[in-house]
Amino acid sequence: MPSYYVASDIGGTFTDTVVIDGTGRVGRYKSSTVPDNPAEGVLGTLVDAAEERGVDLGELLADVEMFAHGTTIATNAMLEGRTKKVGLIQTRGFGDTLTTMRGFKGTGLEEEEIKRFRTLVKQPPAVPRSLTEEVTERIDYAGRVVCPLDEDDVRRAVARLRDAGAEVFAVSLLWSFANDAHERRVGEIVAEEVPGASVTLSSEFLPRIGEYERTLTTAVNAGLRPLLGASLDSFESTLATAGLRTGPLLMQSGGGLATFAEAEKRAAAAVMSGPVGGVVASQSLGSRDQHRNIVTTDMGGTSFDVGLVLDERPVMSHTTRRLRMRPGHRRRRERPGRAVHRHLRGPVRQGLGVPYGSTTRSPPSPTSARTV
Repeated sequence: MPSYYVASDIGGTFTDTVVIDGTGRVGRYKSSTVPDNPAEGVLGTLVDAAEERGVDLGELLADVEMFAHGTTIATNAMLEGRTKKVGLIQTRGFGDTLTTMRGFKGTGLEEEEIKRFRTLVKQPPAVPRSLTEEVTERIDYAGRVVCPLDEDDVRRAVARLRDAGAEVFAVSLLWSFANDAHERRVGEIVAEEVPGASVTLSSEFLPRIGEYERTLTTAVNAGLRPLLGASLDSFESTLATAGLRTGPLLMQSGGGLATFAEAEKRAAAAVMSGPVGGVVASQSLGSRDQHRNIVTTDMGGTSFDVGLVLDERPVMSHTTRRLRMRPGHRRRRERPGRAVHRHLRGPVRQGLGVPYGSTTRSPPSPTSARTV
């Protein structure tokens, strides 16, 4: 009985699946994506694969040795502004971190446009100031407690965020990567005050220097976790019921794979993960056929994604860039240095940006501006 290797990719319009058996035979299958139940589209392709091989679906799934999955759910949620409403908790005095960004710099702007102060307009912060609370505490660069955590202050902050409509919580305290005691306690208090709420701690998710990047990435992860987690749970349950015995793995934006449980905790690493699979595959094929420099493209129903392989190595970026275009609009030729791209405010310093850019087919809605 042959063992199968299966890879599926769910896009905004179509779902694609590749099945390789023990003899090396490759089968490619496509079906329409079912937005309310993405796993249904994958099952449709697997039914076609089983019929082509003369076996039933359960028999094929039971003999799957590895199941790799790529999805644009996280990417599309950001592009369309469908992330959960995040309540952000920061050290007192640092609540304007996301608004300030990197000083005078605007996220996603080219260097030349940044210098044009007359026309410089910063993008809205990923979390509005009305959903950002400051708490009394301070840890220094060496991890020493300068000011103890005021737990009553934290409880008041959590209550205000809850009453303001926060659905999930992100915690990013100053120098928490040097000493995470305060962040861990804030997370415990959130769990006490808002039972069942999803909480992302920067000290767990991205424990490294860079206050703006760490805070932004933590907030993005918090907003995506419930959406991605629900989708992965449904996907895994559906396939297990159909007969899959091995745990599926999710493609990550850095080019590797993760279990669904780990992927849910690091939801931001799923942003742009679908196109990354194509970049990794192109790198492998290029190496085999002696093509050192490759441009990869991935055109879906929501975005057009571009990746680069230079000197047989994928180009890694700490951010992704997004070019806005209206339906039917022919983009005019821009002068050198003109800001024709916009960064997708996704995970920074995460190896997210293997795909060099992302182009949406329609302009973002006003609600998406806070996450894109």
